[in-house]
Amino acid sequence: MKILVVSEVFYPENFLINDLVKEWKKQGHQVDIISQYPSYPESYIYPGYTNKGFRIEDWEGSKIFRFPFVEGYKTSVYKKIHNYYKYVHGATLIGKNIAGDYDLIFVSQTGPLTVALPAIRMAKKFNKPIAIWTFDIWPDVVYMYGVPRNIVTKHLFEHFVHYVYNKFDYIIVSSSGFISSIQKYVPNKTIHYAPNWLQPVDFAISELKLDANKFNFTFAGNISLYQNILNTVKGFQKADLKDFAAFL
Repeated sequence: MKILVVSEVFYPENFLINDLVKEWKKQGHQVDIISQYPSYPESYIYPGYTNKGFRIEDWEGSKIFRFPFVEGYKTSVYKKIHNYYKYVHGATLIGKNIAGDYDLIFVSQTGPLTVALPAIRMAKKFNKPIAIWTFDIWPDVVYMYGVPRNIVTKHLFEHFVHYVYNKFDYIIVSSSGFISSIQKYVPNKTIHYAPNWLQPVDFAISELKLDANKFNFTFAGNISLYQNILNTVKGFQKADLKDFAAFL
């Protein structure tokens, strides 16, 4: 097959979509990618790149169709929203010229659900099947960013989520807990669960030793405002557990 991946992030940014593309290529598929210039997680351009114009890179035999992003999107809500729009515009502009050559359009959604819009437009223009691999649940994550939850926002976001997922032929989730959250928007569609996998990395044995006589709580993953880890720790403190140790 010829697969076109639509993703906000891609190599040299470190995400599972890199591994998936490599695996597809091992299986004999041709895979190309539409993505912005690399910026995650600092929201500024990586060394060796310039955040200007369009560019086609070769990555292990795959083409990466690059376009600019809004630098500093982590520092400003306005810049973040502007970057969402810039992604939709840039990916659509590229996709409407190349997507007709592919058998499948595959969206890797690690951030805003708006990343799906270019694929929907490509599918409509070229009558191609589209799939989405979801890592963030909307509209829940939008409210976590501080957007007020009221009658107006609830109506707008739920209408948008319903519209997006109903356009996709295949919906894949990274957590089985996501299924019920999405199923209510697409009750007649099958949602496929594809768990994350371990990435091979060099490691050293830690000197940290856990006391088997204590209750050990370990949090692994991103630690930021949106993980709400501070309130998790406060919750354990209020629980007043005996022999409790937390590791972050």
